[in-house]
Amino acid sequence: MNTKKSLGQVVGEIFTDGFSELDCGFYIQDRKSIIEMQKRLGELDGSKNQDFSGPYFWITDDNGMKPIGLSSFKEIARFLKILARRRSC
Repeated sequence: MNTKKSLGQVVGEIFTDGFSELDCGFYIQDRKSIIEMQKRLGELDGSKNQDFSGPYFWITDDNGMKPIGLSSFKEIARFLKILARRRSC
C-alpha cells in the first residue's frame, strides 16, 4: 500500500467508491457508505450503534478502533500527513 496518495486521489476514490484505503488497515469512508456498512455489522460490534450522521468522512481501521469523524478536506490532508510519517506495512 502506498501511503503517498495525494488528497486528490483519496477524495476521488471516496466519491467513486465510497471509501479509500489510506494505508494498510486504515480506511476513509463517506457517511453514506459507513452507514450502509453499519447495517451489516453484528450486534456485538462496537460501531453498531454509533451515530454516523455528523461528519461527512470517517476513518476506520482493521483493529476495531473507534471511528474518527472528519468534516473537511483540510482534516483529511492532516491525517494523510500523519500517516506519511509512520512506517507502512
